[in-house]
Amino acid sequence: MRKAVSILVTLAMLIGLLLPVAAPAAAGVVTYSALSAPTIVPPATGATLGQIQIDLGTVSGNSTAVVSLPNTDYTITASSVTVAAYTGTTAPTATFTVSAAGHEGVLAVSQAPGTASTDVKLLLALSANIPSDADGDIKATINSLSGQLSSGEVIVAKANSGSVEVSLVDTVTISEAGTSATALSVNFKENAAGAIKGENNTIKLTLPKGLTWNTTGATFINVGTGASALGVAAGQFAISGNGDKTLVLNRVTWGAGAAPAKAMYRLSVGVNVNTEDAKFGDVEVTVGGTSTSSPASLVIGKYADYGVSVKAKSVEDITSGRVDEEIGDIEIKEDLADSIYSGRTITLELPRGAKWATIPTTTISGGGPVTISGWVREGSDGRKVKTTVTNPVGGGKATITLENVTIDTAVDFSGDVAVKIAGSAGVAGEVVVAKAVAPITVTANVPDVKIGVQGQVAGDISIVEGKKEAIKRNKELVLTAPVGVDFANLPTVEVTEGDLDIDEKAISKSANTLTIPVTSDSSKASTIKISNIKFTVNRSVPEGPIKVDVAGNAVDEVNDNAVTLAAGFARGFYTIPVSGELFPQNDVAATVINAKVVTPAPAETGSVIFNVGSSVYTTNGVVKVMDAAPYIKNNRTYVPVRFLALSLGVAEENIAYENGVVTLKKGDATLKLTIGDKTMMNNDATVAMDVAPEVVNGRTMLPARFVAEGFGALVGFSNGQVVISY
Repeated sequence: MRKAVSILVTLAMLIGLLLPVAAPAAAGVVTYSALSAPTIVPPATGATLGQIQIDLGTVSGNSTAVVSLPNTDYTITASSVTVAAYTGTTAPTATFTVSAAGHEGVLAVSQAPGTASTDVKLLLALSANIPSDADGDIKATINSLSGQLSSGEVIVAKANSGSVEVSLVDTVTISEAGTSATALSVNFKENAAGAIKGENNTIKLTLPKGLTWNTTGATFINVGTGASALGVAAGQFAISGNGDKTLVLNRVTWGAGAAPAKAMYRLSVGVNVNTEDAKFGDVEVTVGGTSTSSPASLVIGKYADYGVSVKAKSVEDITSGRVDEEIGDIEIKEDLADSIYSGRTITLELPRGAKWATIPTTTISGGGPVTISGWVREGSDGRKVKTTVTNPVGGGKATITLENVTIDTAVDFSGDVAVKIAGSAGVAGEVVVAKAVAPITVTANVPDVKIGVQGQVAGDISIVEGKKEAIKRNKELVLTAPVGVDFANLPTVEVTEGDLDIDEKAISKSANTLTIPVTSDSSKASTIKISNIKFTVNRSVPEGPIKVDVAGNAVDEVNDNAVTLAAGFARGFYTIPVSGELFPQNDVAATVINAKVVTPAPAETGSVIFNVGSSVYTTNGVVKVMDAAPYIKNNRTYVPVRFLALSLGVAEENIAYENGVVTLKKGDATLKLTIGDKTMMNNDATVAMDVAPEVVNGRTMLPARFVAEGFGALVGFSNGQVVISY
């Protein structure tokens, strides 16, 4: 039996472990929060505090709590509690009863027996008198008495001294006659009710020397209501300081009554001028007084004499050598009404290298009102335009704005585009409206070259775009050397940076010019390098630098026949001087020095005279004899190779003949001529001849002119004599 009982007890225990255990119901969590925490300037009577939201969750019984303000100096003047939300068939009830102490009350919440509510939210609203020593956060403390209302605290307001933000509606211009009675409008914005304090606290506005306030006719309104705030009633304002430099804004005490609601006020007042003491320029008013206000000063406008201001509203980047480049808008503005003389002229003048293309839009505001007669050109070069202004008296300040203005600029113009503004209407000044960027910059190294020598190595040239698309597609760049300096070969031309495209197969030379066709423009600024340049320098070229001009319609749009019109046609505000050229005297985009001409050393100079049909010749005044006589064939004089070379200063050991090729060396020049071939090699340059070397009676005969000029000598022919100078 004992064994059976033990088994039964064990089974009972196991069954007990397997059965679910019922837990006690969890208490609801109550939270307190303020819907707002308004700023209150103490002392305050009946100030509205932020509403306290109480989230109760489920309410099924009764509960109470004491809600207290900081101490007995805070007196609750009004209160209410409402059930803001609930879920259920029967709403709970809530009451708040102010206690005898005045700074606290009892909050009670109850639910009818047999009913329940969920998601319950209460709103408790309080108003109170705030003592003068209140500062910082004002807290409401909740102490639980019974039921589910737990203890807690919440910030329902913030107490501080209050501040006023002072600002302008707009600045004013003050003339010698002063302003109208309400010309200046100043806003005073409170950060809290009563921030502009009562009890004879003040805000003061002080003008600089020579200016005084004109309060006769001044107004002071509540911006929110539009009503005047001037008067002797509690909370209203008084203004004093007429004829004085300091204006005092004084709020009448509100005594035992509540402070007015938070507001923004606007003072409209005038300014008088003492012309002996007042100084032209900005007028700064100092803000002070016993009420806390900011900022400490305000620039209310300008005391100005009659005059006109001019300015550029923007400065645009343009490319030199282009048509219809837009510049910045120009603004002409009267400092005072009637500053622009009616019936007089205004002129606008561009710097040299720029011409007006269009002035399509002129907008005018203010004045009497101001009107203009339209812009017309003055002079013939397109740089100056003018208009006549009509400005009836008494219409206020006028502003004339020139918009969407375009100009044409020469390809060699760069830097600031400064417009000079003048005329008889009283408008004067100068404004920068654009900055012109050169389409290209060009650099080179500068080796020495000698007078009268062919195929001499000159410096490499680099052409760099000022910006993308500065060199135009389907156009040409043209490099021009001085007269007497010819391209001895076709240089190597390549784009070394960027994505500009050139037609390398179509590059050509002619005497002193090199032409480079451009097939597509760039998406980023590119660089063209011209290398392996060789010059033949005529003896007529003076000593000094060799300057190469870079031009062509790829950079010079204003002188491009395909872009501009025929001569005599009107172009904007000028007549085109030359067909297809707006700036015929300015067609070079850039100039670069890539060689320096030096005079050969005295030991290298000399002269020789050959006589056709005679074996006698003269070299440097010494008569000598050859073993063959010069002759003329195909209008060219042939001279025995050895005697021609020696007479030009070629050393004996530098005269060679092998397999029909004559090689002559002198200084930096090496000439190679082949019997029967009409080409001569001058170093690496190929020189075309109209006759070929030949062998006659066992003697090699060379065309004298080509050999002599190959060494830089000058050749002349007269009366059967060939005269060579080197």
